[in-house]
Amino acid sequence: MQGVDNLTVRICSGNQQKKNVTSTNQKVTIELTKLMALLDQHLKAAELEKTCNWILEENLWLENEHNQLQGFYNYSRGDIIRTLDYGTVNIGTEIRYPHPFVVLYDNKEDWVIGAPITQASFDSNGDVVVHEPFEIYVPKQFRRSKNPKEFFFTKDSVIQVDQIRRVSKYRAVKKVSFKLRTDLLNRIDNILLENVLPHKFRLFNKLDQLTQDQAKKIAELEEKNLSLQNDMYKMTEELAILKEKLEKSSAKLA
Repeated sequence: MQGVDNLTVRICSGNQQKKNVTSTNQKVTIELTKLMALLDQHLKAAELEKTCNWILEENLWLENEHNQLQGFYNYSRGDIIRTLDYGTVNIGTEIRYPHPFVVLYDNKEDWVIGAPITQASFDSNGDVVVHEPFEIYVPKQFRRSKNPKEFFFTKDSVIQVDQIRRVSKYRAVKKVSFKLRTDLLNRIDNILLENVLPHKFRLFNKLDQLTQDQAKKIAELEEKNLSLQNDMYKMTEELAILKEKLEKSSAKLA
């Protein structure tokens, strides 16, 4: 497929012309027409899933461009947005299409930071495909939690921590949220600490080890202190017995 004209690239990145209205530049208009024709050809030949998702995403984008989007939900850390649309236009292995979304940060504005949950895939031997260390495999659940808000994994799934990103809350298709299990949320934290912030992870581990060592020393000192208290108690009893014997001996001598 023919690439975009180099002149168009220079115009789009140039400080002087990039703020002009597109229709005033013939070169860019021609490139736009050519690209839209190629896009039309590609989408008409594509599977309906791709084309329909592309239509929905571009419609959302146009609504945003015309300031027609309004109203969004706020979430808490560990919430799972039931369905969030990542869109269709991805490059390489970037995530696309609607997926459940784990909220890792929400500042109560119109965006959140989080990671998607996707269906697990298996190799020819029936082993689950997990890209370590950034993916967490979660087996299908057969029994629901007593907590009705806890997210129920209806199929073998993978939490893709490597696809963590900031997204608009307007991408939420099904805004209803559930809660991720605490153990899984902790695993996400550990993955980020160990692989994205390795220096801090080592510091945390060192601090944790120091805390454990100090706790052990304190426990040993408390044990010694208790032993000394017992010894002192025994000595006090023995002194009392000796005193009593001395008093009796003195009374007999008198």
